[in-house]
Parts: sequence; C-alpha cells; structure tokens
Amino acid sequence: MPTILDEITSALDFRRFLGPELSDRLRLRGATVDGIEATQTIQYYHAAQHLTDPATRGNDNSVVLAAFKPAWVRVYVRSGLVSAVPGVTGSLTVERRRLGFIWNPVATLAPQAPGSITAQPTADYATERGSTALTLNFIIPAADCYGVLRLTAALTDAGGRSLDTSSVVVNATLQQTLRLRGIMISYSGPPTAVPPPNAPPPPNINLAAPTLANLQSTASRALLAMPVQSTGNFAVAGTIAFTLPLDDARTGAGGCSVNWGTLLTQLATQRTNDGNRSDVVYFGLLPAGMPVNVPGCGNNGLGAGRVGDVATLLHEIGHGYGFAHTPCGAAGTTDANYPNYKPYPSASIGEFGIDISTGNVFPPLATSDYMSYCFPQWMSLYQHERLVGHTRLDPSWIVDTPLWEQYAPWKDYLVPDYIPDPPPGDPWKVAQMRPDPVISIIGVVRSENEVEVTSVARVRAVSTPPGRATALRARLLDADGRELARAPLHELAVQGGGCGCCGDGERKPGEPPYTFQAMIADVAPGAALTIGSAEATLWQRRAPERPPRVSGVRAELTQSGGVRLRWKAESAGESREAWVQWSNREGKVWHGLATGLAGAEAEVSLAGLPAGEALLRVLLHDGFHTAYSEPVRIEVPRRPPETAILAPADGAVLVAGAPMRVWGAATDSAGTPLPDESCLWLLDGKEVGRGTDAWVTAPAAGEHRATLIVRAEGEETRVSSSFTTIRVGEREC
Repeated sequence: MPTILDEITSALDFRRFLGPELSDRLRLRGATVDGIEATQTIQYYHAAQHLTDPATRGNDNSVVLAAFKPAWVRVYVRSGLVSAVPGVTGSLTVERRRLGFIWNPVATLAPQAPGSITAQPTADYATERGSTALTLNFIIPAADCYGVLRLTAALTDAGGRSLDTSSVVVNATLQQTLRLRGIMISYSGPPTAVPPPNAPPPPNINLAAPTLANLQSTASRALLAMPVQSTGNFAVAGTIAFTLPLDDARTGAGGCSVNWGTLLTQLATQRTNDGNRSDVVYFGLLPAGMPVNVPGCGNNGLGAGRVGDVATLLHEIGHGYGFAHTPCGAAGTTDANYPNYKPYPSASIGEFGIDISTGNVFPPLATSDYMSYCFPQWMSLYQHERLVGHTRLDPSWIVDTPLWEQYAPWKDYLVPDYIPDPPPGDPWKVAQMRPDPVISIIGVVRSENEVEVTSVARVRAVSTPPGRATALRARLLDADGRELARAPLHELAVQGGGCGCCGDGERKPGEPPYTFQAMIADVAPGAALTIGSAEATLWQRRAPERPPRVSGVRAELTQSGGVRLRWKAESAGESREAWVQWSNREGKVWHGLATGLAGAEAEVSLAGLPAGEALLRVLLHDGFHTAYSEPVRIEVPRRPPETAILAPADGAVLVAGAPMRVWGAATDSAGTPLPDESCLWLLDGKEVGRGTDAWVTAPAAGEHRATLIVRAEGEETRVSSSFTTIRVGEREC
C-alpha cells in the first residue's frame, strides 16, 4: 500500500518540474551511501548516536581489523528527500596500499544474498545496526583481508543506473594467531563427587583423552570473537590421566573447587615440563562426559574446560591472557577498570558486535562481555583493545612503507640457538622466551601453617610463573643454612566459568587454600629447599646422599597408538618423580609429554607428535638434581588428518538464503595446517567449495548436512555437522 510520502512524491513529480538530470543530482528520488562499516567482531560506527559518554566513543572503523580473517562490510543506504527507493544494489571495490601511496586493485565484490535493499529516507539507529538485513553486505575473504585497504561502495538501482559512490580506508595490518597448546586429559573415576545418600557407590566411568581436532573445534568461538587470523596454531603438550570428579562445590563466588585446584596443579606441572612458554596459552581439554560443576577454570597462561564447550574455552583462555572477570553476575572480584558504556548496563560490550560466520548481530543493550557472568556474551571493545598486541598471540604488523623505512632500525642481536616449536612468527622474539635453568616448586598452601608440595623439579623453562607474588618465599640453602637463591610463591588464583552463583562467599587474594608455583634460579645443587615466611618454615626438603640415575630406557609402541616405556631408576631420596619429554630435532628442543609418573614404567600417549622418527627421554627429579636418560628413538606411525568443522556448528539454526560460512580446520597429526587443495566441502552431498574457509548461500528451510573431506598423503578424513535453516521470522526469541 502506498505511503503518504509516496503519494506526495507522485503528485509533485519532481522529475517533471526539475528535469531528470537535476532531480537525480539532488537525489530527490535516488539513494546515497550514508556510511560504511568494516567489522570482524565489534566496531565503532556513528558512536555519538548511541554512546552518551564521549570518553567511550571512537571514530568510525577505528577498531583495528585482524589480517587474514574475513570482514563484513556493511553499507548503510539512504533514499532521497521524499521517498523510499526499492531494489538498491551495488558493488564493493577493494584496493590495497603499497609503498605508502600506491593503491593496487584486490577484488570487486557483489553484495551477499538477497543482494538488494530498500533505501529509506530515515532509520532508527539501533534497529538498522541491529540487523544485517537492513544494509548491503559484502564479505572480504580471509586471503584478501590484510594491509591498509580502501573500500569503495558503488550503488546502482534495479536498472543498473549509478546512484552514488563512497570510500573509506580501513586498517587490517594486525597479524595475530590464536596459539593453544592442549594438555589432553583422560578420566577414570567416580561419575560424581556427591553420590546419592544411602546408596552404594556408583561404578567408575572411563573417558578417553580428547584429540587435537577436538581442541580445534572447541576453539571455534575464540577464533570468531578474538582479533586473530582464521587459522589457529594448535599443538598437543602432553596427556594427563585424572581420577577425581570435578562436580564438587565451588570454594567461593567466581572461583573453582578443591578438585579443580588439584587438576590445575597437575596442568601447571605439565606446562613446566613443556617449558612454560610465554607465547602461547595452555589449555587442559577434558572429555565431553566429564562430571563438572564449574564448567571451566583458568589462571594466567592456563585454562581448562570440556570438549565442545566453546564459550567456556573462550572465557578460560581469557584468564590465560591475564583478564579478570567483568562486573556482572556473581563473578567475585572483578576488573575495576572495565568501562561503563553509558547508557548500557554494566559489562555491556559497548558497541554492536557481529558473528561473521552467520551475520548475527550482538546489540550492546543486551550483550555482556565474555569475561562476565551475564549472558548472552560476546567480545567487548575493552577486551578487544587489550588483546591487540598481546604477547601470547604472537603479534606483528604488516607494513606497506618503503623498504628503506622498514629496515632502518637494525637489530643488534643474533637469533639464539634455541628455537621453540612451533616458533613465533617473528624470529627475534625467540630471545625473549629463551628458557632458563630453574627449580620449579608446585603445590597448595592449605592454611597459614600448612604447605603441601606436589612437584619439585629442576628444568629449563621460562622463569616467570604466572599469578600474583605472595609474601611466602621458597629458598635454596647450602649445607650451613646460607641462602643461595630465593623466589616468591606465586598464587595461581584460579577463576571459574559458569554462572558463579554458588559458593561460600567471595575469596580474598592470598587467602588459603590456593595453588602456587615458585621458580628459584638453579644456581647450585644446594643442601635444602624450604618454603616459609620470615618467622617460620612451613615446608622443607633435604638433599639426598647421591643424585638420582635413570637408564636402560626401552620403548614399545602399543596398539592404542601410544608407547610403553620401561626404565631403571636409582634414587637415594624418598621423593622422586619421573617426566617424559620428546624431540624431533635431534634433541635440540624438548617438549612435554607426561609428568607425575611413579615406578619404572608407564604407557604414554603419542598424540600430537609428528609422524616419523622421534626421540623420547625420561627425566627423574628429586628436587636437587635431574637425571636425564639417554634418548630412545621411536617411529611414530602416520595418522589420518586431524579435521574439524568450525562452522556451521552441529545443531546450528541459520536463516535460509542468508550468507553461510563453511569453515574448518585441517592439519596433520602434529597440528601443521594442510593446503587448501586438500579440503573439499559438501552440502547435502553436493560439492559447494574447496579450502578450509568458503562462503555459500544458506539452503532452503529444512534439515541439512555439511561435510568436510580432507585428503593428505594417501589418508582421508570426513567430518560432518547437521544444521537447520529457517525462513526469516521463524527464529525463536
């Protein structure tokens, strides 16, 4: 039905009075570009129209884009002065700057389905930004989205007549990578920590350790929300066999439980065995059926959660980056620096966010920061800015300045012999993460008068443990009681995910019980190790009469894909622990494989090792010396590719006819990405694309199945996800 504005337009017929050329020039019946927004997860756009505090506003498109990650470009359109204009479409030209002033063409993109919109004279700000159906949408593929880009939107009408053009320059020079080293956790133990009263104990359950593909799929939300490229860097840092259920009660609001604390001490030991790398986050991955109360826990540089819990992984690795909870819900102690994005509630994300895989928009009025305990959650302006340049994401910047400017600041040091695996993108960063010889002490401060030590080892590792330094000190003493070296105990203050609604009140920093790690410089064997305050010694271990020895290591591959190791151990001390490490670089760089082993044999998983020849060695610790066995060589068998579908997620509900991303991860058994030509996508059995990241139009309403086929070196892996498409208006609120 025609509107009053349409009737006035028809009656006045400006084209008759002014002539067609002048009328079009004045845009009385045409359409213009009102603005262009380039976004990957969250973006500033016309911030003054919704953020009432100028201190929280930013210029349009000033949130930096991540290189090699797709970007949505939303083109906002207005009609002329007097009427709506249906059928407005157009194109987007993408250019990249080179040498600071030359613009090279990259691509000319067509709008995503449905491909056209009706331009309105006015629009409500929140309504228009809150729906991609009200803008012309273009998607810059990951391979093209890098550097300084000039985006030119050209509007045309249904007849192909040019209406308007407009350009913006955006910055996609930040190159960062989600770098996770997964510690895989198997479980054999009770199905619950709280058995029903007056009933016999239920039988134990046995759950296998997750796989590298499980880690990749569980990281899908983190790859979406964080300012990182679409392909992550995933590796396995060993396996832990755990026996305690994790559904015991929280120790306080926002915290974890006692059993979670036990697991995190084992994870900290495994991380130390792997070198305590500062350029990654370690993540303990639990089986999907693991009994839990708190869905996940984490601290600086370390997180843990179950397979498939994508929100918990994102939250817990946030703790791994050093982030505290944000102020919403029963989150315990929260980040006092989190901004108040007025007029929105506390912990609001501050701007409109977007899921680039589906085009779903997250409005700041109803979306909370992912480190809060309020839902729904997404990346906020505040956390996005803190992640830009974070050392655990291996940041670098793509520059387009002349060569003589790029290399003017010459580095005056050499790349050291030690090269981590996988290495950081910038080889000069290796010098900053060289491991040092340290004495690692891990345990739990039970009370003001009781310290329990679970691991003491002399290893090479990055010498700064995470967490807050406490008043307690670990000391290395000589035979006369003189101090040779000291280090503070660092509280590994674990923070939990979930609602945070249960527990016995808020726990104060430094209040027992808490897990800890101390790293004393390994300056001498010493005669005693102690932990205490200036007034009292709470724990002590004395050196045994002679160092430990380990020899005669034998390795036998098992049918389950692991290796059974046997060795001879000699130790004069009562306290000793065995670790296993592996290397594929002729022993120059060693990685953690297993910790906490007792006796003289163990079956160890080989998950995450590259196929081919590898070296294994056994380490025997007594706290004062570490004995290293002679390396034993094994041949790691070739395995099928590790393959995961990141989008569409299994069980997802999508809008029919809308842009749909088919996005996966395909690596070899060690986590090395496979080439795009190895990957083939099927939708309901028909080929729709190749490579790990492609875009299609969501099929008609109904049940559908996406399949990713990966072929490499004679091996093939197929994984599938089932999803539903609905017509617009059918989605449940």
